[in-house]
Amino acid sequence: EIIINNLKKNKLINEIYIASGSYKNNKIFVEKLRPKFKNLKFFFYDDEENVTKRIYKITKKIKNKYSVLISGDCVLIDNFFIKRLYKKLKDNSEYDFVYCNKKVQHEGIKVFKTQAWNEVNKKSNLKIFQENPGYVIKKKPRFFKIIFLKPLKYESGKVSRLSVDTQSDLDFFDTINKYLKNKKKDFSFKNASYYDCFKKFSFLNNHVNRKKPGKYINR
Repeated sequence: EIIINNLKKNKLINEIYIASGSYKNNKIFVEKLRPKFKNLKFFFYDDEENVTKRIYKITKKIKNKYSVLISGDCVLIDNFFIKRLYKKLKDNSEYDFVYCNKKVQHEGIKVFKTQAWNEVNKKSNLKIFQENPGYVIKKKPRFFKIIFLKPLKYESGKVSRLSVDTQSDLDFFDTINKYLKNKKKDFSFKNASYYDCFKKFSFLNNHVNRKKPGKYINR
């Protein structure tokens, strides 16, 4: 709900899909979200593990030239960051994907030409690429037209984990939320960054070892 409410504030976005695995295993999204978000759309794909192909299937339904992909476990998305990614790509229309040229604190946000995901799907012949959408772009960049965006100072660097995979991650975000509420500020990436929350509360989840997909690739 936090992600959806933030995306609804972005005037560049005119439709939002929840894309998940089989309807049988994920119908809770419809039951919980449709009553609250009338215009929300849903897409289900039976192959739970091939997330890359799921996105490819949904791009066939999207008429917009550009799309933004948000990972559902990354709650602190930043609309200002999305707008800058989009502008960079739109102003350089010969490119298909836009990435930052250095490590950033942002997680789970990809802006790309909608039709370009066709090539991502074609090149994702390994299970590791199918389970981690867009990872093939990082590992095989020569096959894709990529332009780079220079991040702003407050976005640069990797201070802490910003995805929810464990209870420790939930505690991390819950603490940030409560801290910002006490400051009478919204729960947002910009506010969390401004008040140095990522560094201040990183002790809550910096011990979590997240599996890196590249570790298992046969080079």
